[in-house]
Amino acid sequence: MIELGDIYKVVVAMTPLYVALVLGYSSVRWWRMFKPDQCDAINRFNCYFIIPFFTFQFTSGVDPYTMNFHFLAGDVVAKAIAATASALLGKMHGHGDLDRRIEQLMECKPLSEAEVKIL
Repeated sequence: MIELGDIYKVVVAMTPLYVALVLGYSSVRWWRMFKPDQCDAINRFNCYFIIPFFTFQFTSGVDPYTMNFHFLAGDVVAKAIAATASALLGKMHGHGDLDRRIEQLMECKPLSEAEVKIL
C-alpha cells in the first residue's frame, strides 16, 4: 500500500525538476530571455554532451551480472528496434535537416483507446 510518506518523498524528489522546467519554459515563452538560435544551441549541447555523459555515468555504475535476464533481453530488443527505425528513417528521408527529423519524432504519439477500437 502506498503511504502518505511515500508520496511526500516522491514530491520532494521531483519538485526541483519541475521548478527548473517551469523556469526554463517561462524564460523562453513569456520573458523572452533566449532567442531561438540560443535555444537551438542549448538543445544541441544537451544532445551531444549532456545526455551521452549521463548515459555513460549511469551505465558504468550498473552491474549487468546482477540484473534480471529478461530485463536485459528486453533492453537489447528495444534498442535494436530504435536503431533500426532510426536507420530506416535516415534512408527514407535522405540527407534532411536533423532538427526537423527530431521534431517529427517528437510529434508522434501512441493511438488512444478509441482510435484502436476504430481500427
